Amino acid sequence: MFKKYLKMDATQLNSEKANLTARLKTFREDIKKIERKIKKPCWWVLVIPLFGLFIFNGMVNKRKISTGLGDELIELKSNELYLELEIKFIEQKIEELKK
Repeated sequence: MFKKYLKMDATQLNSEKANLTARLKTFREDIKKIERKIKKPCWWVLVIPLFGLFIFNGMVNKRKISTGLGDELIELKSNELYLELEIKFIEQKIEELKK
């Protein structure tokens, strides 16, 4: 899956890990922005204590499904997951090289 990392030495792996970590940080920031856009018009429901929480959750889920923001959020989260997997693979490879 990550064959390009098998031939790298430790310094190259560390620099690649740093690059991927920076990309992961930007993905997480983008995810937070999209989630804020989804939740923003629904804040008024939280004024009603317990019942408002269920209404808020339903409204947020509906907005995720009915707007393009939900598709964008799913795409960003899948990219985030792939980057995390790639970073873990690099960390494992670095540990193997240290031994």
